[in-house]
Amino acid sequence: MAEWSFKALGTQWWLESPQPLANQAEILAVVRQFEDDYSRFNPSSLLSQLNDKHELLSPPPEMQAMLQYGLDMYSQTGGVFNMSVGAQLEKTGYGRVAPAGARVSENLLQDVQLTSQKITLAPHVRLDFGGFGKGWLVDKIAAMVDGPVIVNGGGDIYVKGPRQSLLIEHPLTAGQAIGSVAVGDESLCSSSRQKRVWRDAKGQEQSHIPGRSNLLSVHVRAESALVADTLGTVFLLVERPKRLELAAQFNAEILEITQDLDFWQTPGFGLEPFRN
Repeated sequence: MAEWSFKALGTQWWLESPQPLANQAEILAVVRQFEDDYSRFNPSSLLSQLNDKHELLSPPPEMQAMLQYGLDMYSQTGGVFNMSVGAQLEKTGYGRVAPAGARVSENLLQDVQLTSQKITLAPHVRLDFGGFGKGWLVDKIAAMVDGPVIVNGGGDIYVKGPRQSLLIEHPLTAGQAIGSVAVGDESLCSSSRQKRVWRDAKGQEQSHIPGRSNLLSVHVRAESALVADTLGTVFLLVERPKRLELAAQFNAEILEITQDLDFWQTPGFGLEPFRN
């Protein structure tokens, strides 16, 4: 297998294919453009312009589609998935400084107005695509490759082609695997509060996924990286009954790893645990 690696969206990416990809330059250009357009950390990105000015004229079709997806997931998860978490992340020191009055929206469908000509935000809203952006880009890259490929965006993976055995990382010990799962023409995405942790101005530990959960990590199998990435975020914010409801709704499978290092999986996840 030929492997190609690069850094993007704050993490390491790997692509594996039977032969070296002839369109690496094209793929990398798409990745850099995606970063330039949608990174909340880039003050000149389209997303930052929208957050700062509360309005963006003539948004590109991709941005319209991403926003519509975020609004749809807000509705389908009963408000659990909320793109306006950007204000909360900035207030706790993750990224740019949030302006006074910025807060998480309590009615995103009202506070975000989207047409093909213009996007308008309520003054207190600041959006973040971190809950699904990597999954979106993983699928986009996979679609650019004609043959089999594994696209791994920092743990958000899509396997295009025959099944491949993927390792499930130990949630507390980097580089150590707890088992494997065979994935083909579908996605496996992992989500953990431990991946991005920092201390705020008061010295309190914060995570890019707010709230508390008894899970160290959650791993999701789904038909697309977009859905698996989104659900990975959502599943750390809800209890198991809601996780199972959403998994059934989106035809997904779950592996949960708790604070006590207990494993639990839905019947179709297919983890083959390693025995010590």
